[in-house]
Amino acid sequence: MPASCGRLALVQSWLLLSLTAQSRAQACLRGMLSNVSVSHMANITSRHFRRFSAPVGEVRAWLNHTWTGTGRDLFPSDLIATTRENPRDVAMDALIPGVTICTHGPLAFRVDRNDAEELRFATPYGSHGFIVKEVDGQTQVEHVLSMDFPLWLRAVWALGIRSGHDFAVEAIFDRLESTLRTGAIPTRTERALSPGLRLMRLVLTSPLMKHVRAWFVRNLAHA
Repeated sequence: MPASCGRLALVQSWLLLSLTAQSRAQACLRGMLSNVSVSHMANITSRHFRRFSAPVGEVRAWLNHTWTGTGRDLFPSDLIATTRENPRDVAMDALIPGVTICTHGPLAFRVDRNDAEELRFATPYGSHGFIVKEVDGQTQVEHVLSMDFPLWLRAVWALGIRSGHDFAVEAIFDRLESTLRTGAIPTRTERALSPGLRLMRLVLTSPLMKHVRAWFVRNLAHA
């Protein structure tokens, strides 16, 4: 077996075992984590911003289609599949705080705020989202991620998740820039994947990751 395949299998197995263990004892873990001191948690904050020569309303309208799994999705869904889930009696592309769930790969998050200033999503560990405002005659879009991770997940963030997150946000900005210029969402993400990100993509698109997504969806109730 090639070394890269062995590493991929090891990463998949580790992620699955870690989150399965949390799933089986989630009620106990919630009680444990509520009593964990700050020294056992790590706050992660990540900010990306870019300015666009287009009105705030036009920029925000395109951002609202992110994580829909449609041809109007700004997320690089040609690399990692996305979905948006709403009740049957609600429009598929609606963004309703406390109701709408969006996903990419195995990760799931729920709309927490949706107004003229901010589109924010809650996760089991914190939040992420876009702040859109006019600055010096242009529209500034800032993506802010703020998470309180247990230290084991802080290590996973440092080893690989951070680079994947940074790639995805910058790819969204690239695709938004192209869309505003041409009027059409790119069918292919032009930003190149590094060898490490190609390996991460294999992990995130593995059938085993359905268990990770199920864990995230279940725990959104406590976000």
